[in-house]
Amino acid sequence: STSSRAPPMPRSSPENEPDSGPPAELDLHGLTAVEAQKRLELFLHAARVRGLPWVRVVTGRGLGNRAGQPVLRERIETWCRSAAGRERGVRQVERAAKGGALDLSLETRRSRQDP
Repeated sequence: STSSRAPPMPRSSPENEPDSGPPAELDLHGLTAVEAQKRLELFLHAARVRGLPWVRVVTGRGLGNRAGQPVLRERIETWCRSAAGRERGVRQVERAAKGGALDLSLETRRSRQDP
């Protein structure tokens, strides 16, 4: 018997291509929030200069700290979703890798809308 179910619609996210890894990845494990944010800002600048459409930022799930609470991921995700993140080209944020990473869609020259 054949199934009448339609195939799922593709999502408009980096995960459309699961076999291809991110074009660039930044691992922030072990850094303080201040260090992590500085590195992220430099990383985002370099990614935009290279014209990358998206990147992955590995924060870890935050369960290895004394409180067992995600601190770094929450701060980085909040910053990426803020006006400061948007000013640095972050268009969309999605949690990835079971919550241990963030996939960031970036504004590229092609995605900018001219006034």
